[in-house]
Amino acid sequence: MNPVGLTQAHDLEYTRYGIPHFSCVRKPAETLFPTGQTIVAPAILFILMIVLPIAISYTRVQTDSSLPDGTDVLIVDDLGPPNEYRMPTSITDLIKSSGTQVEYVSGLTIEQFSSLASLDYRLIILRVHSGPDAISMDQKYTSSAYVPQQLRNEVGAFRLDSGTIAFTVTPMFVQNDMNGIFRHRAIIMIEGCGALGDAGLAQAFLGRGAAALVGWDKPVTLSQADQVTERVLEKFLLYGRTLGNSVSESMRELGPDPLTGASLKYYPPSAYSVSYDYP
Repeated sequence: MNPVGLTQAHDLEYTRYGIPHFSCVRKPAETLFPTGQTIVAPAILFILMIVLPIAISYTRVQTDSSLPDGTDVLIVDDLGPPNEYRMPTSITDLIKSSGTQVEYVSGLTIEQFSSLASLDYRLIILRVHSGPDAISMDQKYTSSAYVPQQLRNEVGAFRLDSGTIAFTVTPMFVQNDMNGIFRHRAIIMIEGCGALGDAGLAQAFLGRGAAALVGWDKPVTLSQADQVTERVLEKFLLYGRTLGNSVSESMRELGPDPLTGASLKYYPPSAYSVSYDYP
């Protein structure tokens, strides 16, 4: 069994350019302290599993509020207030100008994330830290919560640039622990790094009934992610283009991230023909 550890940020040092950036998430089991030592060794895990009461092992962090339900677009912005980089208002204004309702929230927890598939949104935009195999929550990590999920590699953790350690969820969490299915075949758009570095996250969301996942194939700067997102939404919501056409045309017009070479992709390839008003 792999030890439970904390996920570190892969820092590309974009701060030297004065450009805010997304950190990337590694597999929870690969995370090390800067010294190279795992945060929780196998022996300690054994103690946790044997000594801790069963009730503590199954502790879940309860949230004070649930996500609002809706029928159109949900934006979860964990990089905006109280964090430093709020999503440009031009993006929400564009969505509203298309006649589409939008809910804008922040502070995503594991409990809230687990409810996403049970909501009625058609498009869910996650403006969060991410990687090919993890999505970061805005929820402080604690070793005493979600212990079974941590041992099953469904929940991990991530060290933010601020030094705060936050929970992450993996494709296995989406597959095994989310509630319900996306009844309206929602499109999931992740603005963070490398969500489509491989197909793991996308396949997990598709298994929950999502129509497609849109994400970056490499680390991406925040300014580029926001600019391309706005262009895609303009084509997709305002002009009624298909998902594949909206993504491919936006990338052709704006190009890959000039610092990382990251490109926005969608999965599966058959989602090219998906439109916002599909049945």
